[in-house]
Amino acid sequence: MGAVIKTYGVSDPGPETSYRNLGSDALKQCLDKGGIAALDVLISSGLYPDMHIHEPAFASLIQGELSQSHAAQLSTTFSFDLHNGGGGSLMALRILNGFLCSGKIKTGAIVAGDALPAGSPAGALLLEKGKTEDGFQAFIQETYSQYSNDYFSYTEHTGKELKGFINQDETYLEHLLSCVQKSVKKFLSKLKVSLDAFDLIVSCQSPDGFVSGLADLYGGKRLIQLEENHKCYSAGLILALALAESRGSLQASKRILFINAGPGIMIELASYLNPERT
Repeated sequence: MGAVIKTYGVSDPGPETSYRNLGSDALKQCLDKGGIAALDVLISSGLYPDMHIHEPAFASLIQGELSQSHAAQLSTTFSFDLHNGGGGSLMALRILNGFLCSGKIKTGAIVAGDALPAGSPAGALLLEKGKTEDGFQAFIQETYSQYSNDYFSYTEHTGKELKGFINQDETYLEHLLSCVQKSVKKFLSKLKVSLDAFDLIVSCQSPDGFVSGLADLYGGKRLIQLEENHKCYSAGLILALALAESRGSLQASKRILFINAGPGIMIELASYLNPERT
């Protein structure tokens, strides 16, 4: 019995580009749709928050944004940040899965998004403990440190603006896909299943070319891919999940493979049995 995804929320930037406001709106959508009375744990996995604020935890700012205006009890919510690159969302899901399955909490949520680049959307997921064998079944995380210098990103003030900079080696994408292949093979062996056992693959959406590379490896029909100009990093996995639901792919899929990959090179995978299959 694992944690199940109860609802999701996505907030697309318009005139407002603040991660604090967009993340708060995405989380509010989750709470409204979930109809919960209290949220026990909130994790923010955004890598580039507004003005690069990390102290106090940016999750606490999102919590405070909603605590005065939402019916759900948020004043006692335990909130913290998780800085884990593009793999933050899946690691946050793994942490909440542990809390929920142990009975320590009843509800948990993650919110992800970035202030950079401008126009980045935010997403949120609300989780609760499953009542059957469905939900998250297994996780794996592996780091291929021999490629640690392939990718480096940072933020810097240029005049009055805070800008993001990325140094990406030309071999990074090739190495990233190779590492995914190795980790997926090991994960499937651990689960004693073939890739054909999975109806849907939901992955992070960065760097450019990553998802199309996965499609070449594993088949594009069951892989969710956002448009090339999606402008998202931390929230990519959540936006892909939302797109899968809007297409009906999520509802039609029983077993789902989650893939997150990022600098390090770090690969995270999860197997999920969907209780909402129609």
